[in-house]
Amino acid sequence: MIVWLRPFALNELKASIMKNAAAKRLVKENLMKTAWATNSKAEILDSYNKYQTLLNRSSQQNCYRHQQLIDSLQSLADKYQLTQGMQAKIFRSFMQETANQDANLLAHLHSYNLHLTFSMPSLSVFLSLIKEMSALLPDASKAVRIEIENKSVLNPTTILKLSANKPADLIEVKYKVVIHELAAD
Repeated sequence: MIVWLRPFALNELKASIMKNAAAKRLVKENLMKTAWATNSKAEILDSYNKYQTLLNRSSQQNCYRHQQLIDSLQSLADKYQLTQGMQAKIFRSFMQETANQDANLLAHLHSYNLHLTFSMPSLSVFLSLIKEMSALLPDASKAVRIEIENKSVLNPTTILKLSANKPADLIEVKYKVVIHELAAD
């Protein structure tokens, strides 16, 4: 009788081992899903809090932040001792906004164009300056165009720049950045 039960018991043992492995795999998958859901909950709450902050931000606050950005960029010009300084202008772009607006939304996307013009003595200064400028820009900013002109022709302006009174700034940069921001109004 024991001999007759042995193959049956082996088959039952194999089936039990397979079920045990499947159950362990299922428990492991469910643990991973639980961990993902827990992490996602924190991310969702963080996103919700950021969205609520954006809903409470007005266009006047964005304007104030833009002025602070321009002041910070001007301080970079002082830090790098740009002899002609930095001309910074920011404009609101209504052309891009009209296609994206929906009357039912609580917050609206506003687009701004930031135009910077400055001159510097070398490309190494330019690379350092651009790196610091990028750190100051809001997260949703995109550099649209950078024009770099190396002034190698002697003209009255260049001759003036080569005078002993001030160092030569022979590299002129025009930098355009688009900034997208949400505002409640």
